[in-house]
Amino acid sequence: MPRVAESAPKPTVEQAATSDQTIAFERGFYTPRYWPTWLLMGFIRLSSSLPRRAAIKVGDGLGFLFKCLNKKRRHIVRTNLALCFPDKSEQEREQLFKAHYRFYGRSVIDFGLTWWAPLSRLERLIKFKGEQAYRDTLATNNVILILPHFTALDCAAGFAATLHPSITMMKTQKNALLNWRLWKGRTRYKPTRIIMRDQGLRPLVKAARNGVACFYMPDEDFGDSSLTAFAPFFGRPTSTLTTLSRMAKMAKAKVVPVLPRMLENGHYEVEFLPALKGFPSGNDVQDATAVNQVIEQAIAKAPAQYMWTLQWFRTQPDGQPSPYLQASE
Repeated sequence: MPRVAESAPKPTVEQAATSDQTIAFERGFYTPRYWPTWLLMGFIRLSSSLPRRAAIKVGDGLGFLFKCLNKKRRHIVRTNLALCFPDKSEQEREQLFKAHYRFYGRSVIDFGLTWWAPLSRLERLIKFKGEQAYRDTLATNNVILILPHFTALDCAAGFAATLHPSITMMKTQKNALLNWRLWKGRTRYKPTRIIMRDQGLRPLVKAARNGVACFYMPDEDFGDSSLTAFAPFFGRPTSTLTTLSRMAKMAKAKVVPVLPRMLENGHYEVEFLPALKGFPSGNDVQDATAVNQVIEQAIAKAPAQYMWTLQWFRTQPDGQPSPYLQASE
């Protein structure tokens, strides 16, 4: 059985963590339009049921295929690695580039664990580090967790919802069948609430106020707006969301970074890091800098497992051109 908080959650916490939105299965999912998605999901299910060593090999192969088929993504990954690791040699960055795609392919295969694996198997595969400190923080504080975009996000971080009633946000996928499958998999960890991005941040703040652990992913480029500030990330001014500061203030919450990563043996580890001190500070740039530093430190622990396909540096200060617009390969 999944682990639960040692002290039974109050009814208000359970209620706040109960999903008020359902993504229904549609009869149209059986039409030819979705047959390729069914084939992919079947492949994922079969592959994830293999022994771990075999599943890892399949994932490595799938990652190699993704690398070969998507020239645009290859360019984004290489651009990010060059910007973030200028001190590494080209050979070192290329090794990191190839390793990233291996972990990316493994994460796709391991969607099968998220969607279908018995929770008893997940308990054997996924271990928590810093769990007691996290529980201690939950015992006396509202909590918002910083969850950077790592390849282990769905499988490992999703399972962390078994520790305490949780809420997180999900982006609507263009493929309706995939959107349903992702929602179905992410909500099977009870009690877990998933809200869609177009619902805004208010449900997250409200739930956090009621003692629900709120998972929030701040590492995306949302342009230059009132919701962002340019803060250093790997030494470069980067458009960074400032909403986390406001959320923490409104919810009176501690901000706890969490790092999900795959180990060499194919098992997973979810590490809860110490809560940020003096956050929020009242200064958007200072807070955004603190968040970016946390993400940098997390990346340093597992650099190949970060989602380097994100266009972190698309928005440049003073209207400078995006580095991703340069000629690729």
